[in-house]
Amino acid sequence: MNDIVVVGGGIAGCAIAYECARRGAAVTLLERDFVGSGATGAAAGMLAPQAEAERPGPALDFGLASRGMFKDLLADLREETGMRVDMDLDGILRLAHAEPSAAELRRRVEWQGALGLQARHCDAAEVRALAPGLGRPPLEAVWLPDGSVDAFGLVRALALAARARGAAIREGVGLVSLHPPEVVTTEGVVRGAAIVLTAGAWTAGIASLAVVPVKGQRLLLRVWGSAPARLPLFSDDCYLVPKAGGHWLAGATMEPGAGFDRRVTAGALGDLARAAATLCPGLAAAEPVDFRAGLRPCTPDGLPLLGPVPGLPGVWVATGHCRNGILLAPWTARLLADALLEGRPLPAACAVDRFGPGPAPPPGVAERAMPSATPQPSAVAASEPAADGPPYDLRFTAVLGAPPGEALHTLLDAARLQAHMPDVRSVEVVASGEGWRTTEWTVAYLGQEVRWRQRDEIDPLRMAIRSRLLTGGVLRRFDVDCDLLPLREGQTTLELSIRLEVGRFPGLVLPAVREVIRRNYAGLIAGVTASHGVVGRG
Repeated sequence: MNDIVVVGGGIAGCAIAYECARRGAAVTLLERDFVGSGATGAAAGMLAPQAEAERPGPALDFGLASRGMFKDLLADLREETGMRVDMDLDGILRLAHAEPSAAELRRRVEWQGALGLQARHCDAAEVRALAPGLGRPPLEAVWLPDGSVDAFGLVRALALAARARGAAIREGVGLVSLHPPEVVTTEGVVRGAAIVLTAGAWTAGIASLAVVPVKGQRLLLRVWGSAPARLPLFSDDCYLVPKAGGHWLAGATMEPGAGFDRRVTAGALGDLARAAATLCPGLAAAEPVDFRAGLRPCTPDGLPLLGPVPGLPGVWVATGHCRNGILLAPWTARLLADALLEGRPLPAACAVDRFGPGPAPPPGVAERAMPSATPQPSAVAASEPAADGPPYDLRFTAVLGAPPGEALHTLLDAARLQAHMPDVRSVEVVASGEGWRTTEWTVAYLGQEVRWRQRDEIDPLRMAIRSRLLTGGVLRRFDVDCDLLPLREGQTTLELSIRLEVGRFPGLVLPAVREVIRRNYAGLIAGVTASHGVVGRG
């Protein structure tokens, strides 16, 4: 039996799995999709307790404590996994363009200073130096010692580090039902002395808790000229966070009435684009390269739910972090590990029962958490293969600086070598002919070696590629339909539509393709001069 079973592979679940495994516990993490596929994958990665807090209190205290843990955490992850997770804690510039907001910023400097925290006014010259791309001068500008982290890189590193410490990371495994100490999944029964629910907004479909989804949409922009600022900007209408490769992330909407709708909408993206361009006019010429929506798990008071679930012996929960899931991850992991393994008390401000029983799950929540065809425990064998995963549709258009055939091979090979395939052991062309080739790949992923052979059939103007992983049941289907249209001499327009149906290890394939689109191709794939894309889930 496991000491701990974690249900949910977002930032909270992976952080808890790593911290408990690091202390010697036997841990299994279950994720129905792939690690970081929920709200974590849409997060901006803000580490901003001082910029976010409206007053002194537990939210600020918890955020400050957690912010202080990141430097050591990232150093430990680098040592254990070899992964470097980008982080910047050189400050945030909080801006106000209306008098009520300016007055609030002046009060913020006063009360944070009284607590011994760094918070200082910036004059016009310093604002211009820190944010040369700023448009209308703000009425008030305050520098705060906050920052940001690569959220998706962080959750990957935590999963890999947990695996290195002996934790089992099981992706593509959905929850069916709970019968503590048993967790019935789509791949069998898992037993744990303690079960920790870290399913974010969907936790309400597993246990009756006072947590609801609050939708947030964000927009990633590629800036081709000078950067608009030297640090993140936080205004009344949006925030702008610098990311690798000349990208800036504009976020984020707060849509409490959207329920479990994760669709990206034109209205929200338009509002974010206008807010970003109003704040920094040069961003009107920036290139949109990625758009995402996530569902924040929020509680009535904005504080997380941490601790045992009333009425479910042996079941614990860690959710409700709302806008601060990334920020609070190391603090949450440490407190839960302390409580689970050493019996230490958790903060009363985060008590699970402080609101009483939560509302009944909204329509669709329970169905999302638990498959409609629910097998009984006796009918599920751990050795049975996973059911077919959901299909994923990916679509994008790119301008490639190469003839069609050469550009296509460059694009596909680079996609397979993205961040979720960090250890490619070998790539060998085992057969080839006119218009086709078969390649054998060997990749290490989360400590397991996976092999597949792929046959590519090429038609310069219209082609279909069909490939199936030969071992492990990783892919049920991988279809790619392309239009390759000559653009000008030496260049090609590529319109690509991909459908993936994933069996096991969805984290091996899906993020690899998504990351290519999310990060933009310039600088990552030879021959790409410009690109844009939309990722949608079918």
